[in-house]
Amino acid sequence: MKSVQKFNKDSVIDKAAARLASLLREAEFVRHVEIRKEVRKGTGPDFTAEVFTGEKSFVLLVEARTSGEPRFAREAINQLAASSAMWSHAYPVFAAPYISGKAAAIAAENGAGYMDLAGNCRLSFGMCHIHMSGRDNPFREKRRLKSFGHPKTMRILRVLLCHPHHLWKTGELAAEAGVSVGMVSTVAGRLKDREIIENRKRGIRLAQPGELLDRWVAGSSGMDGPAETVHRLSSPMDRVRAENALSRFSEKNRIDFVFTGLSAAVHLASGLDYPEIHAYVSDDAVLPGKAEGFEKNAGNGNIVLVKAPDRGVFYGKRRVMPSSRLQYCNPADKTVETVEEEIRMPMHIASPVQVYRDLKVLFDAGEAAEKLLGQAIEPSW
Repeated sequence: MKSVQKFNKDSVIDKAAARLASLLREAEFVRHVEIRKEVRKGTGPDFTAEVFTGEKSFVLLVEARTSGEPRFAREAINQLAASSAMWSHAYPVFAAPYISGKAAAIAAENGAGYMDLAGNCRLSFGMCHIHMSGRDNPFREKRRLKSFGHPKTMRILRVLLCHPHHLWKTGELAAEAGVSVGMVSTVAGRLKDREIIENRKRGIRLAQPGELLDRWVAGSSGMDGPAETVHRLSSPMDRVRAENALSRFSEKNRIDFVFTGLSAAVHLASGLDYPEIHAYVSDDAVLPGKAEGFEKNAGNGNIVLVKAPDRGVFYGKRRVMPSSRLQYCNPADKTVETVEEEIRMPMHIASPVQVYRDLKVLFDAGEAAEKLLGQAIEPSW
């Protein structure tokens, strides 16, 4: 298996200098490019590129980093801004092995160019305008591709998403998520690099909930922990009666149980229906059967029970009001007393962010997920 190339600061500088010189020399109007390293060491950029066009010359100030994440881009561009005061008409350029889209946007917003070793760049000075994008990151570690899907990492992200305005101390967040302080420090460091969380005087706080939610969902679709085990059941009962029977069964057998997917989304957003019942169970060793009005169905059963891959899926669960279930219990076919009895049964649903993730990843219900996002999740940000 091909190993992932590692970079230190010196190797990034050397490769970026060679690539920049090559890029510029391809331009027809460029007569000569002169690279100088260790310019004003300690106060200047990592290297400069003087570009001669015949009539004019331009100086590019280049600051390199081993990571192209937003925090490093902002740090490098601030350093370049200080260095630019020593050169007149200098053009700042940020360089890294691979520059993320957000980091590229930060460079553009600050009037700086950027280039990476994957082939992406944006250089615009004088008559020179070079822009190449869309090159994938060839230096990404495979372990990091799925790192957001690790169950313990997902616990931390879930807590942050459930409390988007809370200021967290490291120990407090670790206790809330049920993970080690070291795990929180590692995850928080990566989130800071991406500027998804920010440091405040009293702790850390979520800064980009939308971006974190997208990363969490994308990471969980390729989880490097245990995958979900799905059981399908069928029942002739209407949805509310079936839900009540499931709740009673789990309580009797001391199984943690929570509704998710469409079963939960209908209680959080309007304009939805649910042809299937979706729920998590902590233990699938014993499932409801004929005595409770259910039959196992390996095909298209109308009830989907998912064994929780981690206890984190139950975090942030909430009880919904009985009245919100009235429209789903065929009230026209029942007496008032029967309806009142059926809707009294306590019903717990997963947190909105967990429901959103499950709609996208488990149940292929993207339209319902977007309604939930717009009506219940984004307003909380």
